[in-house]
Amino acid sequence: MHKRILSGIFLMLFLSLTGWLIYAALRPEKLPVGSPMPALQYRTEKGLQYLSDDGPGNLILVHFHSQCGHCKYELELLDKNLPALSGTQIVLLTSEKDFFEKAKQAAWPHLATAKNVTWGMADKSAFADMFGSIATPVTFIFDQSDTLRAKIIGVAKLAKILIELKKTSGGPERRISGQ
Repeated sequence: MHKRILSGIFLMLFLSLTGWLIYAALRPEKLPVGSPMPALQYRTEKGLQYLSDDGPGNLILVHFHSQCGHCKYELELLDKNLPALSGTQIVLLTSEKDFFEKAKQAAWPHLATAKNVTWGMADKSAFADMFGSIATPVTFIFDQSDTLRAKIIGVAKLAKILIELKKTSGGPERRISGQ
């Protein structure tokens, strides 16, 4: 009798898990490549802003957490290779409510002072609603027409970012260091 009950419970758990996996695999992607840039509101040290491509070039959006080892690695690569991204607007967003109290200048001095870099804090649920992923790091590359051209979940090697930027703008390949 007990074996029958246990096998019934196991079967229900198995069917539930299988159904959830099928649902997760078949649901539409939140922000597929080719989508327009969402109007995400985020806070900077200067006040509230909306995500937009104000510059003449492409936009790279990186969602990170300052204590994440992979995020630190990616931000260090961007910091070391900032000249290779001079014509690109970079928005670095975190969901950490106390981020502006931390010393980002010490960790990433070039990113902290660059004119083409914006640091911001976005609401975690708003970010997930618009972008579909709250994984860190995650990198989104938008072209001049505010269209998503690439999405890289996990560490984005700088070479991959430059390849995606070259695809969107047709620009020359750039030399990178630290990889």
